[in-house]
Amino acid sequence: MPPGFYYVNYRLIAQNFEEKPYSKEDLRQAAIFLNEYIHSHPNPRLIASVIKAGLLLPFSFAQKQMVAQGILRKRMKYIYLMGQTKSGKTTTATLLARIWGIENKISYASFCTEARAGKHLSISTHILIVDEVSKDLETSSVKELLKFSQEELIARSIQSKSLKQIYYPALSAIIMTSNSHFPEDPALLERFHVFKFRKKDKISAMARVRYEKEDFNKLWALGQFVWKYVKTHGLQDDYIDYATQILRKFYEEAEVHADWLNWEFYDDTNETEEEQEYKKEMDFFTAVLRFFLQNKVDKETPLAQAIYKTLMSRQFPRWIWGDENYCVYITNDFLNELQKFYRCSIRNLEELKEITGWRKMYKRCFNTRIRVLQTTMMDLFYRLNLTPDFLSTVEFHEWINNKREIKFSEKFVPDDSDEPEEIDNPLNKEPF
Repeated sequence: MPPGFYYVNYRLIAQNFEEKPYSKEDLRQAAIFLNEYIHSHPNPRLIASVIKAGLLLPFSFAQKQMVAQGILRKRMKYIYLMGQTKSGKTTTATLLARIWGIENKISYASFCTEARAGKHLSISTHILIVDEVSKDLETSSVKELLKFSQEELIARSIQSKSLKQIYYPALSAIIMTSNSHFPEDPALLERFHVFKFRKKDKISAMARVRYEKEDFNKLWALGQFVWKYVKTHGLQDDYIDYATQILRKFYEEAEVHADWLNWEFYDDTNETEEEQEYKKEMDFFTAVLRFFLQNKVDKETPLAQAIYKTLMSRQFPRWIWGDENYCVYITNDFLNELQKFYRCSIRNLEELKEITGWRKMYKRCFNTRIRVLQTTMMDLFYRLNLTPDFLSTVEFHEWINNKREIKFSEKFVPDDSDEPEEIDNPLNKEPF
C-alpha cells in the first residue's frame, strides 16, 4: 500500500507515516511560523483561504473512500493557484505539503500525458504539486483524467501485453500552479478551488529570500496534531470548516492567537477573471455617479451638464477635474473617497488602469506633482452611460453646450432624476 492515509475497516489508518510526540513548544513554534507566513504576504486573506482549503488534502482519498461507502457526501476539491509570477503560489503550495513532511513537486511537463499523470497520482495520498501548468491543459486529455480522478478511486487503467488489467489509483490530491488562466470548462471548475494571485500580490525580493531559506520543517508538529485530531474525530463533509475547527484547536493548545482564523473563506472559483473585472468596473462607475449625484450643487441642471461644470470648475481639486482639452484626471484620493462612502472596491490607480486602460501619468496640481489617471470627457461620459455612443470631440462640445441632441434607444434611457439615499459624507464641507 503506497504511503498516506486510508479508510479501512471503518477507521482511518496511516501508511508509512511516522507518528511523533510533540511538546507545547513544538506547537507554539509551528503556530507562530504559520502566523508570520500568512501576515507577511501582501494578501494575507488569500493565503489564509488557501491554507484552509488545503490543510486536509492528504485525506482526500480516504474521503473518497468514505463517499463510496455512503458515509460522506462531499469529495475534497483540488486546488488551482493562478496569476502573477513571484507572488507566492508555489511557496504556499510547498508549505501545505511540508506540514506532512513530504514534498512531491513536479513540473507540468512531467504530468502532461495520461500515462505520466496516472503514474504520479498513484504514488501516495499526499499532496502532489504540479508546477507551471501551461495553456496546453485546455486541450489536453489530462483535463478529463483530472475530472475523473477527483471523483473516483481509480485514475487510469490499462491492459498489459499479457492482457492483464493494470490499475493506477487516484491517491494524490493536486495543487496546480500556473501563470495562465483556468481552462474554460465548467465541469473541471466544479472540481477545483481556484485562487487568483494578482499583480498587487507580488512578494518583495527580501520576503522571497526569507521564505525560500526558511525551514518549513518546523510545521511538522501541525501535521502530527491534525492527524491525531482526525484519527480521533474522523472526517467531515464540510472539510474547509472542519479544517478551520482543527486549526482553532491547534492554536488553543499552542496558546497562540490567530486572527486569520476568523476571516471569511473566499476563492475565485465562482467568477471568471473577466466577470470579476466587469463587476469592479461597474461598481466604480456606479460609485462615480453616486458621488456626483450626492454633490450636485445645481439641482435644476441635467446631470451630464452638472458633471461637466463640476469637472471644469475644479470643484474637487486633487480628486477629479477636467481641462480645456476635454481631458479628465483622477487621483488616488478620489478612489479613497469612493471606497469610504460610495461602495467602490477598486483600491488604487494601478488596479483602475488595468481595468479601464486609462493612461497613468504625473500632473501638477496646486504646485504639487501628483500621480493621476488620464482619460477623456467623451470616454468618461460614455462609460457613465450618459451617452449611448462614444462621441467625437466636436460632437461632445456641441452636445454639452446644448447645440446637438442625442437620441437614446428604448433600451437605453438614462435617468438622473432619482436622488441617492442619504450618505454620511464629509463632502458637505470643503474637501481641502
